[in-house]
Parts: sequence; structure tokens; C-alpha cells
Amino acid sequence: MTNQAVRRATTRARISDAATRLFMEHGYEATSLAEIAREADVAPRTLYLHFDSKAAIALDYFDRW
Repeated sequence: MTNQAVRRATTRARISDAATRLFMEHGYEATSLAEIAREADVAPRTLYLHFDSKAAIALDYFDRW
């Protein structure tokens, strides 16, 4: 894996992990993409580079599970 691929995978996992924590704490509906980006310490634009929607982030949890 190249450094870029490793960074990309790490960022994607950080976003997914942050979303999972927020979904469990506040629920899916009450969690915004802005909150996920803030919790993952990424810009909202970065979040959209990795996931198309909040639903895609939630589905990633099940894919990784």
C-alpha cells in the first residue's frame, strides 16, 4: 500500500468510527454530517470525498462488521 492509500484508509476509518460513536450516543437522525466531520477532525469536504451520504457512512459500519 502506498502512503496515500494508507492515509485514505485511515481517514475513512476515522470518519466511520466517529459516526458510529455519534449514532450510538445521539441516534442516526439526530446526528449531522457536520458533527461527524467535527468528531472525526476532518473538513466536511473531506467527508464527502470518502462517503456520498450519511446513509453510506452507516452502511460502512455494517460492511466492516
